[in-house]
Amino acid sequence: YSDELRLTGKSYSEINVIFSFYGNSMESFEEFCIDYMINNVESWLEVKCFASGRDFVNGQWYDGVMSSINLNTDGIDSMRVRFRCDANSIQDDILIDQVKIVGLE
Repeated sequence: YSDELRLTGKSYSEINVIFSFYGNSMESFEEFCIDYMINNVESWLEVKCFASGRDFVNGQWYDGVMSSINLNTDGIDSMRVRFRCDANSIQDDILIDQVKIVGLE
């Protein structure tokens, strides 16, 4: 997961997570997801999942993928973002690169 992102005093209505990814050996409908946590409460909230065969194919880079978190940050001190692979084998991989997290007012 990401380092803690400080939001105290920031007023965003949306957080965008922009990234590149590459799937390797992911069977049909195995997926990876983007989750977030606010104020270090040990509970992750799912933003979006990407499934093999529906949203991507193995062996290809996908660049500039964006997922939006609709979140009013007033009163939120911090947040974290993570990528989570939901597959059935240790051989199933999602490579993540060029991650940018951007707040929109």
